[in-house]
Amino acid sequence: MIIVEIGRGLGNSMYVYAGGKALAEHHKTELKLDTSYLDSWPRPKHKFGGSWDPVIEKYNISSKRATKKEVRKFLFRTGFRPLDRLLYKFKLLEKNVVRFSSKDSVENFYKIPNDTYLITYLGQDKFFGKIKKILQKEFTLKEEYKENINKKLEKINIENSVSIHVRRGDVLKLKNCYVLGKDYYKDAIEKMKKKVKNPVFYVFSDEVDWCKKNLVDLGVNLNFVEGHKDYEDLELMKSCKNNILANSSFSWWAGYLNNNSKKVVIAPKHFSMFKNGKSLELPKDWILIKDISIK
Repeated sequence: MIIVEIGRGLGNSMYVYAGGKALAEHHKTELKLDTSYLDSWPRPKHKFGGSWDPVIEKYNISSKRATKKEVRKFLFRTGFRPLDRLLYKFKLLEKNVVRFSSKDSVENFYKIPNDTYLITYLGQDKFFGKIKKILQKEFTLKEEYKENINKKLEKINIENSVSIHVRRGDVLKLKNCYVLGKDYYKDAIEKMKKKVKNPVFYVFSDEVDWCKKNLVDLGVNLNFVEGHKDYEDLELMKSCKNNILANSSFSWWAGYLNNNSKKVVIAPKHFSMFKNGKSLELPKDWILIKDISIK
């Protein structure tokens, strides 16, 4: 058995799940999800980080939640967040717990033994690319959660649809944050128009009002998608035939899970939330746009 800890944010949770699933498949064993972090009390007041609900369970994932007994085989959690932070920080009352950095190698990742509690964040497909087909199948929204978007899904499936993701909102509160501006989207749209015949653009954002004000003069008709949950937006974005991404895990998954064999995916070359942050290694078939403000 492999157990992974699921935290906040749909895109981030998918990275954690993907890494755990790849390791479980390697060992031909089951993957279980620990939601202790989400369930603990009290919750921090800051809004950054995404939902406190295990949103990933709204997808057709094969893995189930680990029981408290299964989790305690590896580590002890009280459910009281301040105390659990201390236990985590000093690695107290742990057994067979592996903290694996994405800076480490793929070779070392697959050396992690079975019967492990895995704490990791693997934002690169080199760690889980071999199970991409499994992830594309499991990271599809359950039918009961598609009711509000079925009509839109039908429409974008018959068009040369292009998702445009604009991430702003909570990111702007971060020090030294890297937020893509109008020039990036203008360049990306021009490149997409050269690659795709009669593209139909759909804009997804956590700050749609900014998009309506700042992106309206880019020479194309934009359809602004509003009023949906994050999991509904991701299902729509990855179902578009082509994608213009923002520098976020949420956006990354839209491009990665898009199963159109002829898809065009455009992304910022500096794929990090911070100006001085290390950029992720992106799939080689994506078109990357360099920002001259990033050295």
